[in-house]
Amino acid sequence: MGVRELWGKERERQFLLEALKHTSPDRLFYLEGGKYRTYWSRNYRGPKGTLQSRNSLIGEFTERWVRDLLEEVARESGLYAVRHLVCEEIGLSPRSPADIALCREKRRFPISHQLSNYSHCRPREYPHQEGLL
Repeated sequence: MGVRELWGKERERQFLLEALKHTSPDRLFYLEGGKYRTYWSRNYRGPKGTLQSRNSLIGEFTERWVRDLLEEVARESGLYAVRHLVCEEIGLSPRSPADIALCREKRRFPISHQLSNYSHCRPREYPHQEGLL
């Protein structure tokens, strides 16, 4: 695996262009002087707010990006980086899944099956069980 830029202006630009395909500019940018801006300018003196609407979009984008980054490392160990893993037996419910987990199989697992059927869903802390790293 080569050296990868973690976050920079180009990655931010990529995020904004991708997000604009699915949302309006007012959810991503501040409106200042009739222009959309990513950040408030230093000399802006008016009332400022925080765009909470951008948070979920950034979260979604960065989770996919981190999964892709970890996938390169996981592949070397025969694993997969999986987003939104559900395994109720270890507290990963549909309402609170793992953002990203390293797994032996490339799929999310339904909570309706017994843990014994899904040994790959067991936490690694227990030496007698195999599972997530």
